[in-house]
Amino acid sequence: MPLPGGKGVSEGPIRTLFTFDEATGGTFNLDRYTLGFEPGFIDNVDGGPVGVTLTIPDPSIVMLDLTIAPSEWNSFEDVVVVTISLAGTGVSPKDVLGLWYNKQTGLWEQVSLNYSEEGNTVSLELKHFSRYALANSN
Repeated sequence: MPLPGGKGVSEGPIRTLFTFDEATGGTFNLDRYTLGFEPGFIDNVDGGPVGVTLTIPDPSIVMLDLTIAPSEWNSFEDVVVVTISLAGTGVSPKDVLGLWYNKQTGLWEQVSLNYSEEGNTVSLELKHFSRYALANSN
């Protein structure tokens, strides 16, 4: 079960499109999520416009959907880092599991994550986009 989003969260879903040049990368923020793209992060692409959509289906839980256009670019040479603030969740970063939803099997699978207790954040290093969530490991 995904972590609760905490008190005072907005109504959902929340969706935004980030457009940037693949050759330069960038950092983008929405709500508790920060996405970091290194220059040249997509396999076999030498720059060009990229559209990344971040959707928060329900802000009352810590879950996000990520898509990229064109969709055939959904395999990355370098990882895309998603940093998630745990402010308001009442959960310590070291007690969190990272999960991604595998559409083919219909199951949630665990992904590795890095955590910062000082910053009260966790970071996932992604090689493709999908649905991701955090869950309490206790």
